[in-house]
Amino acid sequence: MSVLTVCGVGILFAISFYLLSSLGAKSAPLYLALGATFLLALVSEPFFEAVHLIFSFPRDGVTSEVAKTVSKALSLGYLVGISADLCEQFGASALAKAMVFGGRILIFTLGIPYLKSLVSLAGTWLSL
Repeated sequence: MSVLTVCGVGILFAISFYLLSSLGAKSAPLYLALGATFLLALVSEPFFEAVHLIFSFPRDGVTSEVAKTVSKALSLGYLVGISADLCEQFGASALAKAMVFGGRILIFTLGIPYLKSLVSLAGTWLSL
């Protein structure tokens, strides 16, 4: 499923919802829920493939730790993004921006051990 397909379908549903609601159709919220369900169905197969790939990593120590860190970073990103979007919807845009900044800091701190290892490896290579 391509990103353009998902975005195109989402935009078409949004335009249709806007037209229905501006015409006063009482079924507009139901149509919007149907559109959201359809979009989730479109991306369900790639989602389950990604989950399968994450859990099929080799079980050695380094790869397992990297997989855990990547999973934590992705989870943090999605949770912070959803929370910030909710804050934005409730009119607290300053809180949403602060939440996004805090989430970025948390994700950055997850990668610091790998950054230190990379710098140490580069130092080892340069001292040859």
